[in-house]
Amino acid sequence: MFSFFRKTPIRLHLGEVRVMPRKDFLRHLEGGYFGSRKPDDSWVDLLAQVFDYPPATGTAVPGDDDFAVDIAIEEHRHGGWTDVSGFPIGWRPKVRLGARIYHMKSGKQRAVIRAVECMSWDEFFALSGRWKVQLGLGNPADKQRLRELVQAAGRTLKAKVENAVS
Repeated sequence: MFSFFRKTPIRLHLGEVRVMPRKDFLRHLEGGYFGSRKPDDSWVDLLAQVFDYPPATGTAVPGDDDFAVDIAIEEHRHGGWTDVSGFPIGWRPKVRLGARIYHMKSGKQRAVIRAVECMSWDEFFALSGRWKVQLGLGNPADKQRLRELVQAAGRTLKAKVENAVS
């Protein structure tokens, strides 16, 4: 129809991708006999692949339609179970991602979006029956399963980010 009613498309760029340190109490319970579980460094690379935007640092002169997205893994749990005075307590593996969208030229924040991905209770109970988990030597979610949770949460977050800017 009329070209002056059309919006110019917004260009998204990938800013910083980082993993936040854990501060919750469950990190002490998930350590097991072999020390605390640290996040895998490949999670940052995995999220950079999911968010296949050009890097924000490569834009010399940002325009009025350039926005950057900073991504953080705000919370991650490997899952586990214990009992307190005979009462069993279990927590599922979980990944929570957060994204901050901001205008590159002015630095003004546009939105903060979060996505959470958890292992299903059925899968958690099935994996909790393994002998390593029962003896406290392992967690219900191995490295590959946590990568899958990070990737699924990243796809969900990317869809939310693209809906927020459109």
